[in-house]
Amino acid sequence: FSEPGEEAGIMGYFAKLFIRYIVPTLGAVLSGAPSEYLHLQNSIDLFPSPTEFVAALESVECDYVEPKPEEAVDTPKKKWFQF
Repeated sequence: FSEPGEEAGIMGYFAKLFIRYIVPTLGAVLSGAPSEYLHLQNSIDLFPSPTEFVAALESVECDYVEPKPEEAVDTPKKKWFQF
C-alpha cells in the first residue's frame, strides 16, 4: 500500500494528508500505541509506487507446478508455484 501520486488529483492529495497525518494521530490516540502507527506511516512511505510494485512482481520468474497428490489432499484447488 503506497500513497497516491500526483496523478490522483485533488482526491489523491486529500488521501495523502489523511494517510500521513490523520490515521497515525487517531490510531495513536485511540490505541495508546503511537509507535505502531509511526511504523505504519513509515512503511507506507517506503512501499514502492503501484508501477514499481507491478514491475517488481513481473520481474520474478516463476513456473506453475502441479501439486503432488499428498500435498493437495486438504486443498484440492490450491495452486503451487516454484521459484
